[in-house]
Amino acid sequence: FCHQKSSLAVLCSYITGDALLYSMFREEAVPVPCPFRGPMTFTYNRGHGTCSNPLSNVDTCTDDSRLLFKYQACPDVPASESS
Repeated sequence: FCHQKSSLAVLCSYITGDALLYSMFREEAVPVPCPFRGPMTFTYNRGHGTCSNPLSNVDTCTDDSRLLFKYQACPDVPASESS
């Protein structure tokens, strides 16, 4: 189904916080160099608390349009381990 609304912000307001998220990929797209250069660290939250210890890592790949994310599990945060 489609909503006929005037702006992207209005359409986004229809998405609830617990809605399933979908990814879309453009076929035959031209790669764009990523503006971020690793290595870097980051924290994340899967809805059960922020996983900040140990820090997770992101690094630049040999293909400059990709990044490699390495998520670390947090012993004190439920659902932070791989399933």
